[in-house]
Amino acid sequence: DEASLRDEDKWILTKLDAMTAAVAKSIESYNFNEAAAELYQFFWMNFCDWYVELIKERRFAADGKEAALATAGYVLEKALIPIHPFMPFVTEHIWQALTGNDLAGGDSIMCCAYPAQEYAFHREAESMDEVIELIGLIRNIRGEYNVNPGQLLTAVILTDSDFHRGLFTEKQDIIKRIARLESFSFMAEAPDAAASQVHPHYTVYVPLSGLVDIQAELAKLNKELKGLEKDYNLYS
Repeated sequence: DEASLRDEDKWILTKLDAMTAAVAKSIESYNFNEAAAELYQFFWMNFCDWYVELIKERRFAADGKEAALATAGYVLEKALIPIHPFMPFVTEHIWQALTGNDLAGGDSIMCCAYPAQEYAFHREAESMDEVIELIGLIRNIRGEYNVNPGQLLTAVILTDSDFHRGLFTEKQDIIKRIARLESFSFMAEAPDAAASQVHPHYTVYVPLSGLVDIQAELAKLNKELKGLEKDYNLYS
């Protein structure tokens, strides 16, 4: 039932259709490495890394649970089909466990029709791509400055884009949960002692005061700068 689908469900279904089309095209042109790369990107990154995380809370809630689990099951079953030529035995085993079919009954993933392109929720998919990119930028800051993964952060966004302001406000619960944020807001000026990541339409800042040794970070950056200057002078 499409009416019960949320944006993250529509996102993964659209990604599934794009992946199956790209894999089919690559196989038909004998570009098997490109087909394998498309499968890896979809299954490992889009499905396992992002979609499972996006629906984590819904799996244990009355509202949205059924649609989340149904979508996850559907996407997994359909994704196994193009993966099968590359990983035949494990995909056969998972498909049988997932569908309840078995070879004794004459059923096999080998007999499944290749997934047709059925979904084109492009607006929702593009919106979720923007949300995922923002979360990735915040994670980059956390990783770059070695902030404890469990530490809740504050994020501040500077933007002139009404679209991004509206989208991030609408999706702030997802952003705060996955990016591990205590607060999330928009400001007209950059906060003090904050690390930043730049997007073409906005800049996200994470204040680091009390989280990292600012002076030590400045010393490290100055050391790196001197090293770059030395290399430049040596090879210029």
